Amino acid sequence: MRRLLILPALLLCSSNGFAAYSPSTTNGWLVTSGRVAGAGGALFRTDVWLFNPDETAAATATLVFHPAVTSGQGAADEVSSDPITLAPRETRFFADVTLETVPAGDGVVGALEWRSDRPLMAAARIYTFTPTGTYGF
Repeated sequence: MRRLLILPALLLCSSNGFAAYSPSTTNGWLVTSGRVAGAGGALFRTDVWLFNPDETAAATATLVFHPAVTSGQGAADEVSSDPITLAPRETRFFADVTLETVPAGDGVVGALEWRSDRPLMAAARIYTFTPTGTYGF
């Protein structure tokens, strides 16, 4: 009986028992991104942040844009960024990502994927810029 009680205690004290959770991953998706003109001079756009949580190693990532297609069509050709290197603990901001960083162009929407050699975290701000203000999430 004594051995059975010691085993769970040892498992709780192991390094895995104290490991921190991280949502970082080597491959992830931002399900909506793009740059499209809307009504009344509005502009739908996407800004992206990439963060390398590693304290010692640089990460190399590529952003891959997957343009939306209409129902029944085959997948469109993906558009990739140049390789992006993030130093340890670096956060990089990409304004209007589908126009400059991932040269998908104006008037397109789709999904944005990241592929990396090390786990990264990503966030996006998807919003509409209008002459009267900015709206979005």
